[in-house]
Amino acid sequence: MLLLKNLKLQDFLSHRDSFVTFTENEKLLLDGASGAGKSSVFDGICWCLYDVSRTDNRSLIRRGQKKATVTLELLRDEETICITRSITAKGAHTLAVATLLPTGERIAHPLTGIRPLQEWIEKELIGASYLL
Repeated sequence: MLLLKNLKLQDFLSHRDSFVTFTENEKLLLDGASGAGKSSVFDGICWCLYDVSRTDNRSLIRRGQKKATVTLELLRDEETICITRSITAKGAHTLAVATLLPTGERIAHPLTGIRPLQEWIEKELIGASYLL
């Protein structure tokens, strides 16, 4: 089973530096005024996992900033998988996947490159494409 654990949004849409913790078997309510960034939390998850957003990737960067980063931690069985995706104002896109050990050590995924990592996320980690 794959569970959401933590989400960090840095200069992503309306979020300067936001952190959301998801707790197993608990419901999460996002409340706020229009434009406060509620939908951006879901956009961040989709963009981090699938590189899909409702706008051009460079438009995901918070106004006045040079880079947007989303980090998503997922709990799979007893391991924590950390996915970090970022985009710069110049269009440089990065994707990194690591396993977080209970000791705090990070072990980088053996695959490198956006396309191979994206395929691994969709086929091996999630088992579904964005279209599903």
